[in-house]
Amino acid sequence: MSLRALVIEDDKVSLLLVSRMLEKRGWQVDAAGNGRAGMALMADRRYDLVVTDIFMPDQEGLETISQIRRTYPGLRILAMSAGGARPEFDYLAIARSIGATATIRKPFTPSALLAQVDQIMAVPS
Repeated sequence: MSLRALVIEDDKVSLLLVSRMLEKRGWQVDAAGNGRAGMALMADRRYDLVVTDIFMPDQEGLETISQIRRTYPGLRILAMSAGGARPEFDYLAIARSIGATATIRKPFTPSALLAQVDQIMAVPS
């Protein structure tokens, strides 16, 4: 049985790269361009992991993480971000505080992303 991941990312290149990295590891991957689209997919499918960007149009990542945590409390979430326009805020720390299982700062290498995914999946949900 293969694992299923949902990648939520508005940048098409990043979305494709993260999806391909997971697929090469044997994951079934669905993709969404923002949190609202991601939540709609989650209503119809069960996921083992959600990888979400923080800064996106329509519904951003922090709101999405909070919503996932309320609706699917055991789901593993990896939040990713390059930072943001306001350096005084550590958005990845905020993501962890509201329910992200782990975080990764962009840009990252494929091996760093996959190591983070392995670590998350080793933790009981």
